[in-house]
Amino acid sequence: MSHTVPVRMMTPISEIKIGERDRADLGDLRELAESIRKVGMLHPIVITGDWRLVAGGRRLAAARDVLGWTEVPVTIVDIHTARDVLQAEWDENTCRKPLTPVEAERAQVRRANLLVEDAIRRRNEALSRGRATQAARAAAGSGGAKLADQQPQPQLPEQAPRVPSRSSMETRKIAAAGTGYSATTLAKITSIRTAAEGVIRVGDQRLPAPEPVRAAARRALADVETGTPVDRAYRQVAQVIDQHIEPDEGQLRARRLKAWRDALGGARMLREFDMRVLPELLSEQDWAAASVLMDQLAEQVDRFRQLRPAVNPT
Repeated sequence: MSHTVPVRMMTPISEIKIGERDRADLGDLRELAESIRKVGMLHPIVITGDWRLVAGGRRLAAARDVLGWTEVPVTIVDIHTARDVLQAEWDENTCRKPLTPVEAERAQVRRANLLVEDAIRRRNEALSRGRATQAARAAAGSGGAKLADQQPQPQLPEQAPRVPSRSSMETRKIAAAGTGYSATTLAKITSIRTAAEGVIRVGDQRLPAPEPVRAAARRALADVETGTPVDRAYRQVAQVIDQHIEPDEGQLRARRLKAWRDALGGARMLREFDMRVLPELLSEQDWAAASVLMDQLAEQVDRFRQLRPAVNPT
């Protein structure tokens, strides 16, 4: 299937519908404006047929706000091509200002929505082709039956074609491409943002976030915007959620099982340690602390053996 060929033209800036953009802060536009003044706008602003801005928000702002332009060169694309040119939003020139994690997550969501729209469009086109074929067969009627029988007939599906299956993680990875952040990092930003908006996910449930959780999430988003690592902000919000949301039985069991396996991992490391080097390593205080711990471990081993269910011989 072919797409509409993009159209290039000059258009008044006032006609372009900017709408919601990924980037909240366009940053200092003077360097970019100076580059445009010297060499011109080498890459036109990208808009859709109804004048919605797709890519080139910083260049548009530099031309309008710094250079005082009233019209700019644009490339008009259909929505299918728009999905492909979204990469230009952050690869369009060497004066690009990197996206913050929060801006990148916003871009990822917008791109993921376009992927879904494209999948639905392709499904609907397949349905339309199927209906057209069926209508052509019906129109042939009995008079054209012989001729129709002589022609190879396309096989129609038993049911409507499904949107191509794709895991949510794979979709996030595709949508995250070009943002400068991994899908995993952006998923953490999404969790923080939705908590700030009042919703948290606990297992398979979506629950209303208490005000302390919303407040912590809002602080975390602000901290990330000023340089706090995403992982640290995510852990801080998770701790507040743990303090205010009672886990269900399945989640509690999973946490306890993980803690037990982590403890076993530490025990295996102790088992493999060369005890012969200890005399020259440990102080008297270290020996005393280790002895107390070993005695406590021995008690835990006894409890473990007592609580283990009897194994019936086969």
